[in-house]
Amino acid sequence: MSVKDVHSFSPAPPPSDIQQGDRKTLDGASFVELLRLERLRSALVPGGSLEAAASPNPVVEILIEAFAQSAVAPSAAPLGTPAPQPVTADGSPPGGEGPTRLDGIVARAAGTYGLDPALIRAVIQAESGGNVRAISPAGAQGLMQLMPETARALGVVDPFDPEQNVLAGSRFLKSLLDRYDGNLESALAAYNAGPGRVDRGGTLPRETREYVGRVKRGYREFVG
Repeated sequence: MSVKDVHSFSPAPPPSDIQQGDRKTLDGASFVELLRLERLRSALVPGGSLEAAASPNPVVEILIEAFAQSAVAPSAAPLGTPAPQPVTADGSPPGGEGPTRLDGIVARAAGTYGLDPALIRAVIQAESGGNVRAISPAGAQGLMQLMPETARALGVVDPFDPEQNVLAGSRFLKSLLDRYDGNLESALAAYNAGPGRVDRGGTLPRETREYVGRVKRGYREFVG
């Protein structure tokens, strides 16, 4: 059989090594192309037939296998193509805030209110883990977990907007530091439990004490 015969053969029963399940899923054009490649393989091996082939041509074998897989599953992504990942408008994962943009927002808030950027980052990490859509069981919202009434008092229109949330949260944190004469533990406790609870004195709730410790550890890590 000559190579030109590959293009002029009349369809014949499919070779035995094409699985029945594949024949059912291939459309007509794909099946004919697969048969053409099978005939090409037989033309390039000694003896001119599949039965006589002792060592099939490896290049043709690869072509046939690749075509068979793509024809059986035409909607599948090419081998090695990563699955598409959803992203937000700025290229960050859903619910998260891209590090470059967040760094810029934190830097602006720190400069505006005279705070250490590392402290703002530590509060964000403790409050929301960087999730712009975070909502607590108590109803606190966004990166710095502002309660709705606090957000309104600070002029926030959209608590899930990273810039509005961080600027307002930083402003609130600065006011608490001023209120407690720069005492970081008291300011953080008031940020978590409210100024009224801190002003009453006494032992703070365990959740608040753990929160203060978590922010302080994060603060040290961001500084370092």
